[in-house]
Amino acid sequence: MNSERKAQSTAEITLFWQPLSLEDLAGRQSVSGTRAPDETGALWPVDNGADAPLQQFLGERVARPTAAQGGGA
Repeated sequence: MNSERKAQSTAEITLFWQPLSLEDLAGRQSVSGTRAPDETGALWPVDNGADAPLQQFLGERVARPTAAQGGGA
């Protein structure tokens, strides 16, 4: 690895570990933060335990490629 690339890589790693506000993090990722957290929270079931949102997300993630490929469940 050349020294310029190594320096850039080291700088990126250092920046990774710096604390950021949610606004700064969203800006670095070129996204906007939610303006209505209650609306986001309403997407997940409340009574199914702490792992329910993760399980729902993973289930939808698995289903999308299958649907995009023309398959079905």
